[in-house]
Amino acid sequence: MEQEGKPREKLRMARAEKGWSLEQVGEAVGVGWNTVSLWELGKATPHARNVYRLCKLYGRTAEELDLAAPRPALPVMTARKEVFARQLSGVVRDDLTMRLLALGFVALPLAQLQAEMKRILEEDESMNHDPISRRAALRRLATALGMTYLNPQSPLPFELNSDLLRQTAACLAACWELSRSKERGDIRTAFGSANTYAQMLKALIKEASSNQQRQESASLIAQCEILLTILSWHFVNLETAARHAKEAVAYSELSGDIPLHLYALKQQAWMHYYSQRSDQALKSIGQATLVLKEHKNNLPQYTHSNIYSVMAVMQASNGQDARATLHYAEKMLRDDDAPVYVDPPISAFIQNIGMTLYEQGDYERAMALLEQLIDKEQLTAKQPMPERGRVEVINIMTLTSLKQVKKDRDLSLRLWTEGINGARALHSEQRYREALLAYEIMQSLWPGEDDIKALRELAAHW
Repeated sequence: MEQEGKPREKLRMARAEKGWSLEQVGEAVGVGWNTVSLWELGKATPHARNVYRLCKLYGRTAEELDLAAPRPALPVMTARKEVFARQLSGVVRDDLTMRLLALGFVALPLAQLQAEMKRILEEDESMNHDPISRRAALRRLATALGMTYLNPQSPLPFELNSDLLRQTAACLAACWELSRSKERGDIRTAFGSANTYAQMLKALIKEASSNQQRQESASLIAQCEILLTILSWHFVNLETAARHAKEAVAYSELSGDIPLHLYALKQQAWMHYYSQRSDQALKSIGQATLVLKEHKNNLPQYTHSNIYSVMAVMQASNGQDARATLHYAEKMLRDDDAPVYVDPPISAFIQNIGMTLYEQGDYERAMALLEQLIDKEQLTAKQPMPERGRVEVINIMTLTSLKQVKKDRDLSLRLWTEGINGARALHSEQRYREALLAYEIMQSLWPGEDDIKALRELAAHW
């Protein structure tokens, strides 16, 4: 596990000088009081958007709050290169596309490169820059290398080397960010690009000149296959998702990247869960727990919480007692800065616990927990999460509301309408199937009611 950092005394003192409680700071920033406590204790590091909010709240710089992020060491430049760099610095600094593309040409380890890209994107988002320009920059980067690879007239040969791997890692990081968008065009761009990069790397991995090069190639292929697994159950079908999941598990194991391998096994478990193969889902996540136990001292704490919270869902769906698993998952919860391919750990944890309670039939507690993620009035996300995740939580809330003893019909209808509209906007087959199940339950609960009949058109497939 990662070692805990030093307590951030400057951050704690800034709050003390204001006379504010942890709850007050959490409400102002948009997180729970326990998250603020973890930041002050040095047990978690806030994302760039939250660093920006804290600086604004306290009127201090990141350095004055012990929140300045370490910057990666860049290669030493020659005098000529330094002059040229100064000439380009203004262009690169002011253009997000250039800032992101430039990372593909910096000699950084692949994981560090993707982490730096994630930091830049979070910083850009926290500064409230134009979201359209941000999307355009991501789409350019996601497709940059793929366009060259797919062009049969391209004079550029593709050889497996460190430059190609770095550039692919940068492009793939953009794909992951696009996959969390509200725009289905962005998600389809991510899907198509990830598919292209997977094919390209699979063709080139045979040329690997060293074990490190082979492992790095396998790691990027595994990321592609994990993303294709997730997006296939939205845009293709579960059979296709199963094929990608199998590839993801195999290549992640070849990569030697244990957190990535655990994430692949977790997505394979979700694929079985969505296919209503609860026993296979439990088996897949069980394999992940065995790997996790073998390497537990070398893994970040969010990994433990992430895997065991999914384990709880799968245990509950198989009729098993998940209380001990939930307790361990909560104990290990940290708001660590996860890799680019991992969705926000806190949101994922809350959703998984809500789903566990739903599977156990504890609908009152499940709804109360899921309301920590979704504003029941506005139906907007309270915590950072992908749009596909927001729609899933709303669908779970709809099903939960329909199974509560005291049913709120108006709430159920509002939730269902938001869920089906979200599924239609994304063209997500999985989210559509969830919403359709809820509609069938509503028809059974309130047969012949005009307001239920009026929603029939929305239930039609696009």
